[in-house]
Amino acid sequence: MNVSLYLIRHGRTRAVDEHIYCGWTDLPLSERGIRELTELKDSGIYDTGMDIFFTSGMKRCNETLEIIFGKQDYTSVPDIMEMNFGDFELHSYEELKTDPDYVRWLDDFDNGEVKCREGESNNEFYERSSRGFMSILTRIGEEKKDMKAAVVCHGGSIGGFMRKFVDSSLGFYDAIPSPGRGFRVELELGEEAFRVKGYEKI
Repeated sequence: MNVSLYLIRHGRTRAVDEHIYCGWTDLPLSERGIRELTELKDSGIYDTGMDIFFTSGMKRCNETLEIIFGKQDYTSVPDIMEMNFGDFELHSYEELKTDPDYVRWLDDFDNGEVKCREGESNNEFYERSSRGFMSILTRIGEEKKDMKAAVVCHGGSIGGFMRKFVDSSLGFYDAIPSPGRGFRVELELGEEAFRVKGYEKI
């Protein structure tokens, strides 16, 4: 079966404007975020003809889905939540740059083994979010027909999926869409595996 998978990052929150880490804190969209999403929708960049919807269950994602697609039934998939930044949550680089635990985490960013204090390591996050995306594809596969699926989640989750499963040549920041943006990924979905046929930015 053929699947068009629309991966959309939630709209802007105050964390984006304040340049602070926000993973598991359940922030709503900011007024600016609501306005930007409305403008993007009105510009016609979104395909609103979806068959099935998923979010991480966080307010900012659920609100984004409703602004773009209207009120819809959706499945919450907590495994695709953003990284758990632990004690670094709601703090900026400037606030954290002299914290030894933060410095160790940054220095190990590519290896991904060092945890955020009281939070996750990069590798733990990518393993969790990958598991979440695989559960979404399993759920879509149960429909046994060609589908358009919208997944509204987080920049880090989308970036991890794109680099691991879609295009490993993408740079870290190239794989993370800005608020309200994302990727359309075309998949051929089988019973036990999937093949990426192509993708484009939204």
